[in-house]
Amino acid sequence: MPIIHVRVSYKSIILKDWEGLPVEKETKIKDFFGDISILYLSPDWWDAEFEVKFSPSKTSVGEKISAQCIAWEASLQYGIYAHFYLISQEMISHRISNPINAFDILKASSNDLFVPEFNDSPRNALEKLRLDLSNWVKNNGGGWKGKDAADSIGKKFVTDLASALWYVDSRSAETLDQKFKIPVTFYEFFGRSFPENYKSSRPKFSSEELTQQSKKILNYVELNWMQQSRFNWLKESLAKFGEILAKYSEYLEHQQIRSKEIKNSLIPIVDEMEAGSMEIYSANIWRNPANINKYCSLTNKLEEVEFWEPVNVNEFCPNERMRRHRNS
Repeated sequence: MPIIHVRVSYKSIILKDWEGLPVEKETKIKDFFGDISILYLSPDWWDAEFEVKFSPSKTSVGEKISAQCIAWEASLQYGIYAHFYLISQEMISHRISNPINAFDILKASSNDLFVPEFNDSPRNALEKLRLDLSNWVKNNGGGWKGKDAADSIGKKFVTDLASALWYVDSRSAETLDQKFKIPVTFYEFFGRSFPENYKSSRPKFSSEELTQQSKKILNYVELNWMQQSRFNWLKESLAKFGEILAKYSEYLEHQQIRSKEIKNSLIPIVDEMEAGSMEIYSANIWRNPANINKYCSLTNKLEEVEFWEPVNVNEFCPNERMRRHRNS
């Protein structure tokens, strides 16, 4: 997965210093920042306006790029270092020229619960998953206070949860379930990605991606709104799902380390003394007619089976030889 080195600052304060972070090749900058904010910033900054500059080095003067651009394409053209400059609420308010509608204020401060809105006519299975998750939250009595909160915090949560479920589903939910037992709560959201229809081979789990997905999920578990009673039905299962993603990531890392150790080891994996040995004899050109008759059934059996199939030759030995062998 491509890597972009990221720094986030507000005025002269560094909120997150330089660190290389993975990014999907089709992810827009605004979505990339959304993932960064969830993982590394406090909730106060999740919906912050920002400007971003890409540059070829940490010290170079960057090029300002639109948040609608694809992050990886921007890094290829302008450099892999992306500095996000967060904009203060005061600056945002000066940019808003339209008067605030009183009805919008009342609606935003409402205590009614809302869920995020998604396209009622989804174009693909992933969009359908987001819509179903939003309805799922609503049907279980969950939601966010105020429509604005639902359209920002709620939509981000549903999108990230859908991303984690889709990631597992497209790799193999069965594999993860066999190793760590996925919470039953999420079973209905698997079997939607249809990886057998992919043009390329089915993608494999990545320890890095699992870690990123785990961090996103577990961060939500700690937020204040998740501690409210309206999310009691979800909190425990969500925490367990995030934990097993982290455990599977650790398992894959251990397997990778072990594979490298075996590859670099000079000691044979198999002990030749314990494994036994095999000796190949040259073909016997001349055969005694008596032996041909004696071992006819064995010869027929060997010609019948494939060369890799084992044959118990004791079953074809003459009775007198078997008795002589047992008595000796």
